[in-house]
Amino acid sequence: MKNNFNATGATATPTGTNDSTDGYDIGSTWIDTANQQSFVCVDSTLSNAVWNFQSTRQLICAIQGVITGYTYRSKQKTKDAN
Repeated sequence: MKNNFNATGATATPTGTNDSTDGYDIGSTWIDTANQQSFVCVDSTLSNAVWNFQSTRQLICAIQGVITGYTYRSKQKTKDAN
């Protein structure tokens, strides 16, 4: 299992070229601080990555996860294994 690479200080939305060659994998989080938006990678295919927009609630959970090392899934809080 790969470790997800997270972009926590991005200043633009992710594109299809923000892919596995940059270290992104399914589940990676992209936080665009300039536009106050968050995205999650659902496909990290080379030059054709797909990023889904996250709601404000999901964004808050993503930020908390980056800060605390926790991942939020299905209303349960689990510590990421490193």
